[in-house]
Amino acid sequence: MAVKASSNSSRLAQSALVQNRPSMWRRFCSDRWATIGAGWIILMMVLAVFGPRLAPQPASYVNIFEGNLPPSAHHLLGTDDMGMGYVSLILEGIRPTMIVTSLAAAVSVFIGMSIGVIAGLARGIVAEAMARLIDLVFALPSFVLALILATAFGAHPGLQGVAIGVAYWAAIARVVRGLSLRLRDGDLLTSARLAGGSRLYIIRLYLVPNLLPTLLVFFAFQMGAVLLLELLTYIAPSGSSQPLNTLAALVMGGMQNILSMQWQLWAPTTVYVLIILAAFWTGEGLESALNRHGG
Repeated sequence: MAVKASSNSSRLAQSALVQNRPSMWRRFCSDRWATIGAGWIILMMVLAVFGPRLAPQPASYVNIFEGNLPPSAHHLLGTDDMGMGYVSLILEGIRPTMIVTSLAAAVSVFIGMSIGVIAGLARGIVAEAMARLIDLVFALPSFVLALILATAFGAHPGLQGVAIGVAYWAAIARVVRGLSLRLRDGDLLTSARLAGGSRLYIIRLYLVPNLLPTLLVFFAFQMGAVLLLELLTYIAPSGSSQPLNTLAALVMGGMQNILSMQWQLWAPTTVYVLIILAAFWTGEGLESALNRHGG
C-alpha cells in the first residue's frame, strides 16, 4: 500500500509540474525585456562557441602599422596597439567571458542548493552545523574571498569561474534553506514521507523540482553579479592572475586610453554592459513569472 501511495503521489506531483511549467513559460515570454535579455544571452553563448571562427583576424594577428586606428570601413570598431581589430578582439573575448560567467553561476547555484537543502532537511547537529557554515561564509567579505581564490587558482577562465563560484554561494544557500524548511513541514513532503519515500527520493522528485524555478532566477542574477565582480578583480592589485583575453580585460585596457582613443573603451564596454543587463532582465523576468504564478 505504501508503494502504491508513493507511486500515486509521484504521478500527481509530476502532473502538477507539467501543468505549471507552460504557464510560467508563457508569463516569461510575455515580458519583452526578459525575452530580449534571454535572446542576447543565447546569442552570446552561440558566439562563445563560434565567435573565434567568425573573427576577421586570428588571435595571433599583429600589424603595428595599423595600430590604434579609429573606426573605419576597414576596421569597424578600430584597432588596438598591435593592429588587431576590435571586432576580432570582442569575438575572441566573448568565449572566456561566458566560460567564467556561466561556470561561476553554475558552481555557486550548485553549492548553495546542496548545502541549503541539507541544512533545511537535516535535523539535530547536522542542521545546526550547516546553518552555522552558511552564516560564517555569508559573514566573510565575498569579494576578498573571490579575489584570493581567483589569484590562487590561476588565469585559466574555467578555474576563475570555479573560484568565483566557490566564494559566492552563501546567499543562495540561505534562501534555499528557508524554502527547504517550509517544504519539509508542508503537506507535500509530509505525504511523501508517510507514503514510504526515502529522503533521496523526496529530494529528487519533490524538493528539487519545486526549487528549480528559484534556482533559475538565482542563476540569471548570478551571471550579472559575476560579470561585475570579474571587472573588479582587474581593478584590484592582485598581480597577473586574471585571464588576458576576456571582455573585462578589454574594458580595463580601454580605460587606460580613454582620453585619446575612446573607441578602445566604448566598443567592448557596450557588449559587456549589454550582457550584464541581459542577465538581470532575464532574472527579473523569471522572478516575475514565478511570483505571478505563485500568486
